[in-house]
Amino acid sequence: MAIKHLANLDLNNNEIKNVKIDVVTSDPSGMGAANEGRIIYNSQEDDMKFWSFSGGSGSWVSMKNADVDVNKTNLLARLASFDGTETVNIGDADDDTTVVIRGNLQVDGTTTTVNSATLSVADNIIVLNKDVTGSPTENAGLEVERGSATNVKFRWNETTDKWQFTEDGTTFYNLVQIQDASETVKGIIELADSSEITAGTNATKAVTPAGLTSKLQSRSFAVDLDAGESTVTLANNVFTVTHSLNTRDVIVQVYENNLSGSFETAHADVNRPTVNTITVSFTSATSGHHRVLITKID
Repeated sequence: MAIKHLANLDLNNNEIKNVKIDVVTSDPSGMGAANEGRIIYNSQEDDMKFWSFSGGSGSWVSMKNADVDVNKTNLLARLASFDGTETVNIGDADDDTTVVIRGNLQVDGTTTTVNSATLSVADNIIVLNKDVTGSPTENAGLEVERGSATNVKFRWNETTDKWQFTEDGTTFYNLVQIQDASETVKGIIELADSSEITAGTNATKAVTPAGLTSKLQSRSFAVDLDAGESTVTLANNVFTVTHSLNTRDVIVQVYENNLSGSFETAHADVNRPTVNTITVSFTSATSGHHRVLITKID
């Protein structure tokens, strides 16, 4: 038979060993404020409970619920119970808590708000209007918040099938459709390099004034008929000029080089012994008296 104590039992911080909690087969009834804090073990439900009394009424509270036993099952059940009237906060009011989600994050709702100052995204493609199926009707793009000034946007217009932008929030302009330029179409051009300019065969690349100068210089050669020049030799009244134009198809012109104040065209025998040299023959040749101009014919 149990011994009833009509006053609190003070064990003076000593332990009670081999204690068995009040075992019942059903939750006791008729409990009131005086029973608040009573603990029982309901053997039929395999549940430890305590009596909670507040505001004039009480109830047996299971220690298995999420408020007492935060196991995975209870936590998932509790999280799933939040509705649209409630806000769940993780961390304190200092907004300095780091939350790491070790897996995928799926947000099912109508609004996602990010209040952070810096947003870093590893994905190199951001998909907008992801839930669209069938024929598209909604425009999509980016909008920039500008405070007291009008926001600006960059969008894809589904009605016109054009990329557009606005600088005043109202008037939208189409992005120019840039394509490769041709003789009849304005567009992007690519500049030819020196070898392509020299070859003169590319029909799509453009030439700059500097490139044109380079091309013209590669098609012509001029030098004084003077044995002191590195590209000129003189032997037996015959000047040999190395022009390195790699062709015999050259026009050769000789003129007097300030000979007694004269710059008249001179007539001499010209030969093309190789693709890179010519010879100019005189009856009596003197270095420095004449200059030769050589032009390549493409």
